[in-house]
Amino acid sequence: MGDAKLHKDTERKVVQPAQWVNEYGDFLYMYAYARVQSKEIAEDLIQDTFLSALKGLDSFRGESSQLTWITSILRRKIIDHYRKMSTKKEISASRFASPFHEEGTHEDHWLQERAPKDWHGKTEDPMHQ
Repeated sequence: MGDAKLHKDTERKVVQPAQWVNEYGDFLYMYAYARVQSKEIAEDLIQDTFLSALKGLDSFRGESSQLTWITSILRRKIIDHYRKMSTKKEISASRFASPFHEEGTHEDHWLQERAPKDWHGKTEDPMHQ
């Protein structure tokens, strides 16, 4: 059976961490790439996933396959990636906010032909203007 052994309680295939890339790498890459559409980001996420799985190997209880467990770690890494991207976009957008809203009064900022009309002296009912 090679480097794989059977988990005693569940009879599931358990692959040694040294073999994870060979056993699961292609599947995890396709999974990540389909969700992030970037080769570099997918590879980074998979690397982070393998590191997290290695650090948390003692928490693997064998209630699911290793592939399912590692894929769930990758799924959370992808979610975290999009959360970070969302935060970066909000910060980036706020840095380039219009100075119109930030700096004093802006008289004559309208083109005269498109400026709002004066409402003083109009009838009380705006439907009859």
